[in-house]
Amino acid sequence: MEDIKATSVFVSSIFEEPPKQWGLRGDPYLWEEMKNEFSTVPVKISLEDFEKRFKEIFEKLTGAPLTRECHVFVSKYAQGGMSGGQICGEFWIDKALPLLLARLKEGVNI
Repeated sequence: MEDIKATSVFVSSIFEEPPKQWGLRGDPYLWEEMKNEFSTVPVKISLEDFEKRFKEIFEKLTGAPLTRECHVFVSKYAQGGMSGGQICGEFWIDKALPLLLARLKEGVNI
C-alpha cells in the first residue's frame, strides 16, 4: 500500500510562500499553525469548504471568530515587540484569505 502523503498534494502547499507584509507580529506564527492544520487536507477541497474550514481553524487557534475588527492576543505567539502575539483580523480577511483562495483556485505553489 502506497503512503498517502507520497501520492497526494495537501492544502498546506498554498502556505509555502508567506505574504510579503503582515498585519501584526503574531500573524506569521498563526500562518505557520494554519499551514500545519491544513497539512492533511487534500488540495481537491472546494473554495467554499476551504474558506469555511479556514475560519473554523482561525477561531480554534485564536479563540476569536474571524472578523475584520478582530484584534486578539495569543500568548503563544508573543515573541516580543509592541504587537507581539497580536493577530489582525483585517489582515486575514483582506490579504491572507484572498491570497490563499487565489492560490488554491489557480494551483499556484501546488
